[in-house]
Amino acid sequence: MHWRLSTPAGNRPPAVFVPGWGFDGRILGLARPPLPWHAPESVVDPAPFQGDLLGFLDREGLARVRLIGWSMGAHLALDFARAHPGRVASLDLLAMRREWPAAEIEQIRRELAADPQGFLAAFYRKCFLGDRALYRLFQSTLEAGCLREPPLAVLHRGLDYLAQARSLPAPVPTRLVHGRRDLIVPLAERAELPGAESEVLDHAGHLVFLGAGCTLAGAARKESLRRRFSQAAPTYDRHAGIQHEAAALLASRLPAGPVGSVLEIGCGTGRYTLLLANRYPGARITALDFSPAMIEVAAGKLDGRPDIRFRDEDAELFLERAATSFDLITSNAACHWFGDLPAALANASRLLNPSGLFWASIFGPETLGELRQGLSFLFGREVPLPSDHFPAEDFLRRLMAGHLTRGEVEEVRIVRQYWSLPDLLHHIRNTGTAGFQEGPPPVFTRGRLRRLDAWFAERHGGYRLTYQVFLVRGEK
Repeated sequence: MHWRLSTPAGNRPPAVFVPGWGFDGRILGLARPPLPWHAPESVVDPAPFQGDLLGFLDREGLARVRLIGWSMGAHLALDFARAHPGRVASLDLLAMRREWPAAEIEQIRRELAADPQGFLAAFYRKCFLGDRALYRLFQSTLEAGCLREPPLAVLHRGLDYLAQARSLPAPVPTRLVHGRRDLIVPLAERAELPGAESEVLDHAGHLVFLGAGCTLAGAARKESLRRRFSQAAPTYDRHAGIQHEAAALLASRLPAGPVGSVLEIGCGTGRYTLLLANRYPGARITALDFSPAMIEVAAGKLDGRPDIRFRDEDAELFLERAATSFDLITSNAACHWFGDLPAALANASRLLNPSGLFWASIFGPETLGELRQGLSFLFGREVPLPSDHFPAEDFLRRLMAGHLTRGEVEEVRIVRQYWSLPDLLHHIRNTGTAGFQEGPPPVFTRGRLRRLDAWFAERHGGYRLTYQVFLVRGEK
């Protein structure tokens, strides 16, 4: 079996995805960003699967992995973990059925034998029910290859396997994820394992790992951000003028003190960390960032400052698990990337000392609004931007009122002029702020670039772009 190799997962065990019946690992490419998991490039044959996976792990030098099994692949992943528990750090079992009735298996077998392409086309359509855009993407990229020469012998062995597959206790930490709209594995027939965590997504179907609310997809988006910021660490300070200006605004409005302990969320290359250290000499500063490359640059910049401790950690997880309290929790240009900002702010409030202060700059959804308008004009449709998911002012005001006292939200708009779209994209690439792409990326031909240049020249006198920044402050 050939495998689709992914990028390293930092200091976490790498993830291996085991696809369901009739699919291979290419299904991961439909996600935006594509899910960074190792996966087989062909339909899985249950008979040699354990040996194939064990051989792959040995060849790649992977001592332990996170196994993510979907549908039939969930049963295969569970069986592998039971046979080789030392090689599996955790299990995520998606859209897993308790058991497949023999009569249903026989019906599938008969329909598959009578009309393989017709049956599979109907099966794929049923898998994607509830997400037309995703189904159209599958049809335009993968379906023809799946239907051209289906591996009938492998598919029949898959049915043999499903006929005897059962849900059994797992020897490693396990999570079950299911979509409430799943028609292939209805919610009432989902597997339940003793001791396993369970997550049900209200708006997801059978392809639960592609659902917007799936925590696995959220982790993949975060890993994509981590890679982008790590790659940009050497060039960040030369190109992050907007972020530096936001840091200066934050620092200029900080209270005089006294402040004994500070938690900085998303310290990046340490520019704002230095401002904090100068503002509060003698304060104990804990500076977090999920990019080890950023941490390395920051630590080198602030070498010899024993009052500053850098930690390579995911800030959302730190806020959730930490027991230490702080006088000041602050962040510059980081919180808008959070997967769950309300939970993060609730946890930050919990960690503040009495009369402690939360103080952050958070970019808003109107950031790069001119670019959004220009791309809509150019392509005749909305083109997603990372800032689409940034929190709006009303949302931030409600959050502050719900978790902190004397909450304030001040809007600042910073305008920058760029020479051209490539100049803007160069800036974004060198700061790591490209976020993650939803949907197919736009294609820029020379003609389209000329039209976009003309649009910006007519509307804004050139590539003038606005960054919406909120300065958010609240007390315990």
